[in-house]
Amino acid sequence: MKYYFLLLISALLFAQEPNVKSYYGSYDASQKVAGHPSKTLSSAVLEDWKFSKKSKNYTIAVLVPHLKDPYFLSVNFGVLQQSNKNGISFKLYEAGGYNNLGNQRRQFYKALKDKVDGIILASISYEKLDRDVRKAKTMGIPVVEVINDIQAQDIAAKSLVSFYEMGYSLGKHIVSLTKNEKKTVAFLPGPDGSGWAPDTYNGFAAALNESKSDNITLHKPLYGDTGENTQATLIKRAVLMYKNIDYLVGNAVMAQIAPEVLDSMKRTDIKVFSTYIIPQVYELILQKKVLAAPSDKTALQAMIAVDMLQKILDGEVAGKDFPFRTGPIIPVVTTENIETFKYQELFGKEKFEAILSN
Repeated sequence: MKYYFLLLISALLFAQEPNVKSYYGSYDASQKVAGHPSKTLSSAVLEDWKFSKKSKNYTIAVLVPHLKDPYFLSVNFGVLQQSNKNGISFKLYEAGGYNNLGNQRRQFYKALKDKVDGIILASISYEKLDRDVRKAKTMGIPVVEVINDIQAQDIAAKSLVSFYEMGYSLGKHIVSLTKNEKKTVAFLPGPDGSGWAPDTYNGFAAALNESKSDNITLHKPLYGDTGENTQATLIKRAVLMYKNIDYLVGNAVMAQIAPEVLDSMKRTDIKVFSTYIIPQVYELILQKKVLAAPSDKTALQAMIAVDMLQKILDGEVAGKDFPFRTGPIIPVVTTENIETFKYQELFGKEKFEAILSN
């Protein structure tokens, strides 16, 4: 009954084919720069994603960095929806955090040893799992990347948005807010080396540079794991180190705890922005305690990743029969437009609890 209810939610949320930005062609990692598609892929194509119908009862593994905040719970939700819809069995592994590359690598080889049909990977590192993805390919096990970008030449396909574009979108929004006022920004991207965190900062910085305005001062980023304790420490460090901060910008865990931390420091004058959105940030935007956050629609990314893997296992060719890389169109959710975004559309089922296998 629980699975039937979740499938009903999925059918209602994604009854129509979702809009995506896609890239076709052959992937060459040597022509790729972090935060951007490989130069060997086509220009972006705006299209509707067409999900496959049920084919065979495949068994897959899903590897994510952690399940300690709602971001990857939304991924878990999306994997569950699409796999149950098409009769695919999955086992989900979480590494315990972005500091646990060794755990993710061990989980990856556990999946290979179990001879799964395919793997969906949200890589902890942009480049340190390249050889492992190559090993999977030699064994005939395709690996589809989800959420976090990866360099790996042998990756089979990618379901993700550009976190460079996420940061860029938020940067453009903040430029539009400041007008001719002078503002100072402290930036807490997330874990260095993760790929997505530096990409977000670089995209944000590019948007400010393009504005050709000297009104916004962007301080050097403070990197760190997305655990609450780490982010609370970094918020305090930023406030004390940089003194006169107008805007505190960074990862969603930072944005989630920032109002309380800033209140304890008597710095409620500092405005908070998130570089991506999770349910807690959504609620804080409704309360006007966080002013804006772009959305990458994580549940939908996960659904597409499962579908990409099914397409490959069914014999379709990524880059030709369907995009090698695709991801949802990125909206910026603000205090002004949040009423137009349904919770379920962004995150899936409310109060969803982790389901590690089906």
